[in-house]
Order: sequence, then structure tokens, then C-alpha cells
Amino acid sequence: IKSMVFERTSRLFPEGVNLMLFDVTTLYFESFEPDELRAFGFSKDCKFKETQIVLALVTNNRGVPLTYEIFPGNKSEGSTLIEIVKKIKANYKVKNVVMVADRAMFTEANLSFLEAEGIKYVVAAKLKTMKRTVQSEFLNGAECSLAGWVKDIDVEARRLIVSYSVDRARKDYKQRMRLVDRLLKKSRDGKISVKALINNSGTKKYIVVANDKATINETKVQSDAIWDGVHGVITNYSREEKTPHELLERYKGLWKIEEVFRINKHDLKMRPIYHWKPERIRAHILICFMAYVVLNTTKQILEKNSISLSIAQLRKEVA
Repeated sequence: IKSMVFERTSRLFPEGVNLMLFDVTTLYFESFEPDELRAFGFSKDCKFKETQIVLALVTNNRGVPLTYEIFPGNKSEGSTLIEIVKKIKANYKVKNVVMVADRAMFTEANLSFLEAEGIKYVVAAKLKTMKRTVQSEFLNGAECSLAGWVKDIDVEARRLIVSYSVDRARKDYKQRMRLVDRLLKKSRDGKISVKALINNSGTKKYIVVANDKATINETKVQSDAIWDGVHGVITNYSREEKTPHELLERYKGLWKIEEVFRINKHDLKMRPIYHWKPERIRAHILICFMAYVVLNTTKQILEKNSISLSIAQLRKEVA
């Protein structure tokens, strides 16, 4: 069925499929019993007490679904890319593929694999884990810049494209201070009860725990400020092939796949999952995938005829 979907959706684009967006999400169950497929892991829905599965999805740059794979709930995001790329190359007719992915896929194993397979990629970089010599090339003066900038840096035969945005800096600052304010509201005389903290809420990195009491780590709060507004992608494109701005624009297209996840989770009720047998779980995901394919394909055909409708409007029209 997935091969048929890939073939049919590819017909919408006679020029062929040459750009793939790749992302991973988690789908939780109303269940606490793990098995071969359902397992406890890092939940993107913050449902850490429920079992889950990992869903890896591939779309083109217009959000048209191409294929997907299901993994056990404790599968790490970064380890899914190699497996799904192998299946794509084995089962589907694609050429000159460009893979665009988020920073969870930023591992040496993934990048080396894509290079060995002759696949171009644009992957979000984990800037904070990079060597200090590399960081110094783009961090100096970033926090006090009054205008956006883009830097193109060579990093071990790859290109690191780092950009700074004033708007993104404001957003990063607000998000960090929101977490700090949340901690301050729980504070009594500068101390926070550990029991009052929610695990995996994003606040843990800003606290220091001693004697069952937590205090705000002001040094960490201040050191994070230098990263406000800074974002980077790593690529194996040469400078002759793509400019920094072209590469950043390609990465920005990743919001399309995030929209696909949102529609499947909320509009199509892909989760929570109430099935527990592996074959029923797989059938549930397949049915949701097929439903989205029908909606999206209809949307693409209408757009070619100058008719623009959202997924919500399409559902209303066919109800």
C-alpha cells in the first residue's frame, strides 16, 4: 500500500521527487504495559507515563506524504534515518535526492551514511556540541548584533551555515524567561521543592539541586543568552551548487512536515492509540496515513485548478 501511495502521489509532480523532508514524532497510548512495539521513551507530547511508538515520516517540500515507518517507542530519533533511507532506495524510484532533517538527525553516523549513498542533505546542526574553535567563528559579537547575519564556515569537508535573527533572538529570550518565571513562582526564599518540579518540562537545565531543594542556576541562564537568535545547518553542498540563503530556505521548508504531524494527530485523531496488538496498531497508523493521503492529494489537485482549500475546509465539504 505504501508503494502504491508513493507512486500515485509522485504522479502529481512530473518533474519527479528530488527533495525529501524527514522528521520523527511520538504517538502515545492509553496504556502502561510495554511490549515489543509499545515502550516508554522520550515523549514529544509530554506523556512520559504512557507507552508510545515512534513514527518517522517522509514528505516532499509541499507536504505531500511519501512514506513512513513505525519503530518501538524507545527507539532514538537519530537512529531512524539510516533505516528509512535504505528502505526508500530499495522500494521506490528516486534520484538526486536531497534530505532535509531536524537536529535530532545530526550525528556523524547519519551524515557519513548520506554522503556514502551520494545523497545531498541539509540538517540542523547542534551548535552547542561543536568544537569551541568552530563556535568562536560565529558566536563572537552575535549577542550584541543589531542586524541579522549569515556565516558560511568550513567544518571537516562540510559547510556549516549559521544565521542570526533579531526576531528569533527575541523569541529565544522570551521562551527562556518564561521557564525562569515558572521556577520563580514555585520558589520560597530562593528555594524550590524538588517535588514541585515537573520532569522533562525544560526547566531542569536552569536549576541546581542540593538537599532536596533546588535553586535557579543564574550562570546557566546567562550563558544560554549568547545563543539567542543563532541557528545553523550542516550540508554537503558545495558553494558552487547552493548559496547559504538557498540552503536556509530549504531547511525552513521543514515546517511542512510539522504541519502534517499536527493534522494527523489532531484532525485525524491518530493519537492516543487504544489498540494493543501490533498488527492492529500498524493498521491504525496505515488507515490514518491513507486518510491524510486522500485529503492532501485532493488539495493538490484543487490547487492546480486554482482552488485553495484548507484540510479543515475539505473535511467539511466531503462530510
